[in-house]
Amino acid sequence: PDVVDRDNRSTVTDEANAVVPAFTQPSNTQDYGRRSVPTEPPRINIRVLVVDDRRDILFLTSAFVRKVGGDVISATSAAEAIDIIRHRQTGEQQIELVLMDIQMPEMDGITATRHLRASGVDIPIIALTANAMDDDRMACLEAGFTDYLSKPIDFQRLVSVMQKYAVR
Repeated sequence: PDVVDRDNRSTVTDEANAVVPAFTQPSNTQDYGRRSVPTEPPRINIRVLVVDDRRDILFLTSAFVRKVGGDVISATSAAEAIDIIRHRQTGEQQIELVLMDIQMPEMDGITATRHLRASGVDIPIIALTANAMDDDRMACLEAGFTDYLSKPIDFQRLVSVMQKYAVR
C-alpha cells in the first residue's frame, strides 16, 4: 500500500516540495552572476520499492522519489518487501530499485537482503541507515546491498543513485 494516493499527484508534488528541506536542502540552483536561478530536478522513470518501518521516513523518502518522477511502492517491514519483490520480479510492475532501511523490527534489512540475494534476486538494493561509519557501509555491501545512503537522506545523492540504477 502506498503512503500517498497516486491519483493525487499535485498534492504529492506540493508535499514533496515542502518536505525536501526536512532532510537536506538540495542544491538545485545554478549561479548566474549575482543571482541564482532554480533548476528542475531531472525526471527519472524508475519503479522504486521504499522499505522503512517508520512511516514519517517512508513518506519523506517516497516524496523524494516521486519528486523526480519515480513510481513508488512502499512497505513497512522487510517481510512485506520480500513478498512484494517475489510477486513483481517479472512483467510491467517489476521493481527496478529498492531503498531499504537496515534497522527494522522482526527482520532487519541486512537479513532481508541476504535472503533476497540467496534466492537469486538481482535488483539493486540500496541500504538506508543512520549509521554512517565506514564499517557500517562495508557491512551493508558485504551483506549484498548494491549501494548505501545515510540518513538524513541527501536529495542530490538520492537522485544520483536513482539515475545510476535507472539505466542498468
